[in-house]
Order: sequence, then structure tokens, then C-alpha cells
Amino acid sequence: MYEAIIEMMKSTYREVIAQADANPGQWYELFVSEGKKAGTHTVESGDTFEKVAACYEKYAREYGVDRTYIDIWQVKSGSNEIVHSLYDETRVYDAIREHLASTDELRQYRMVGERKDSVDQKVKFLKGHHGEGCYYYDGIARAFFRDRVFYLPEHSDIDGEETERTVPEDGGCDYDAWSVSDIIELCKGDMTLADRVMDAVEWAGPETELEQILASEDGGSGDLIIREA
Repeated sequence: MYEAIIEMMKSTYREVIAQADANPGQWYELFVSEGKKAGTHTVESGDTFEKVAACYEKYAREYGVDRTYIDIWQVKSGSNEIVHSLYDETRVYDAIREHLASTDELRQYRMVGERKDSVDQKVKFLKGHHGEGCYYYDGIARAFFRDRVFYLPEHSDIDGEETERTVPEDGGCDYDAWSVSDIIELCKGDMTLADRVMDAVEWAGPETELEQILASEDGGSGDLIIREA
């Protein structure tokens, strides 16, 4: 799986990588994000792509593929500057999906509806009918990403089954759309509870599913409190 992402990078950025590998004045940084509030930090650096690529899967599994990045750096005029970033969310997503389709594993992931990205930074979500409702659910985004939208409840738009928006620069959502990190925050960092909520949602809002889970564990009183993980 993660090898497919690395192979995509090698293919897409072949010339850039070849130049960096051959240039002693350039190097690679593998770094991760712990979210908007926590920021980023370097986890590996090296003078060849293969050196940092060897560590990619370890951190992508822990932080998510959309929070794990590889940049090429160089020294210019006495200061460090980025030469090229090797991360592109759409390409990473497509590499994962193509790999899953080629190995017949895609059927293991719940995929309801469709997402369409355009060059003008607009994203259109087309909901699909599944079970008792009409909603959007991307099992790939849930499994491998942290901040990419994976779920839109049935009530997340006003008119029909289409929701269109411009993606804010900070990646935040301006309507009722949910990423894995959103669900984890809703569950106050309880990963086990977050997984249960993400498994349970089929058309209703995650808050509703969370309330039902807590009520069932508290004998129906609804007084169970989630403590910070």
C-alpha cells in the first residue's frame, strides 16, 4: 500500500529526485503534522530519496498520509529554502485507490457517493443511497487520511444530493462534513470510541451516533461522560 505512494512519487517527481540525489547541496526532509494546533516536526532527513522513503510507511501509518510529507531543501544565500514538495493529496489518494483496485481490496472499504475535485479548488460531493439513507462516505479517506473529508450526513446540505464548496486554505470545513480528526476531537481523543462512531454512521450526524453509543453503555440514561484521552 505505502509502497504504491512511494512509487507514485518516484514516477511523478523523477527528474526532481534525480537532481536532488546527485546534488550534495540538497537534502530531503521527512516531516509530520500533529494537527493545526501542534504544528509539524522533522522525523528523518537524508541525502537521498531512498533514505527517507524507507521511513515513510512507519510515520504515514501513525499520522496519516495527509500529515506525512517529504520536502527537498537546499542552502541559498546562507539560509535554507524548500526546492520542491513531493506531496500532492490528489495523487496520493489516487495511488492508494488504484493499488486497492488492482489487488481487489477496494471492496473491503465502504464507498458511498463520489467526490469530484476541480482545478479551481472547488470540491463537489455527490451523495449515494445506501442502507436507510443518502450520504457520502469514503472508506479510503477514513482508513489512510486524517483531515480529508470522509463523511457527509444526509442532512449536510439544503438542496438535493449535491454539496459544493470552495476549499479553505487551512483545510477546514465550512459545513457539516467530517474528517477522521474531527471524529477524534468529538470523542475527546478516545480512538476506540471514535472508531465505533465512524463504523456506526450511515446517514445521521456523528453527534447523534455518539449519543446513542453512550446512552446504550449507560443503561439509557445518557449521563455517561467522555473523559479526555
